[in-house]
Amino acid sequence: KVDYIIKKACEKKMCIVFNPSPFDERLKDIDYNMISYLLINEVEAKGISGLSEPEEALTYLEEKYKSMKIVLTLGSKGCMYLDGKERIYQSAYKVDVKDTTAAGDTFTGYFVSELSKNTDIKKALQIASAASAIAVSREGAAPSTFTWINTPGVLILISGIIGAKIQKCSTAEILKLLKGTTIQMSKTIITVFLILGG
Repeated sequence: KVDYIIKKACEKKMCIVFNPSPFDERLKDIDYNMISYLLINEVEAKGISGLSEPEEALTYLEEKYKSMKIVLTLGSKGCMYLDGKERIYQSAYKVDVKDTTAAGDTFTGYFVSELSKNTDIKKALQIASAASAIAVSREGAAPSTFTWINTPGVLILISGIIGAKIQKCSTAEILKLLKGTTIQMSKTIITVFLILGG
């Protein structure tokens, strides 16, 4: 049971990142005071708080669970983070949406990965949002998977699809970044997201 696992992890003083998806009524019985990071979308926020407005749901959760850090994803409107001290808004990257399958899972996976590397929250949100944007620009869940090359200040996406998709970076900058690598441009698709302060 989820509540038992969370309780045992809390007893061992583990960092608990919880994404209550898909949400059902049983998840209301969990003691959210044991959660380190709660990653939710608008449906899950409403399910836990009973409030349909995202801002109201966030305020409710923030006041009720003072030590919990919360990330609320808002689809094309981006995401919000709050931890009782600060609120950070991350806008969504603009892409042609083909399929939202795996968008939330992609966001969660990349956000948690960055947490494990002690990446600061603002940058972790940028990276997770960029990954999620790429996921929704492709059909299906499996084709949404990819690999990052992390160059200071820039994230480069590599996948085995023919083509090129460049965002927020000039071609000259891309070529400069890739100089000396073994990437075969004709056999890859490359997406670049400029992450400020990298």
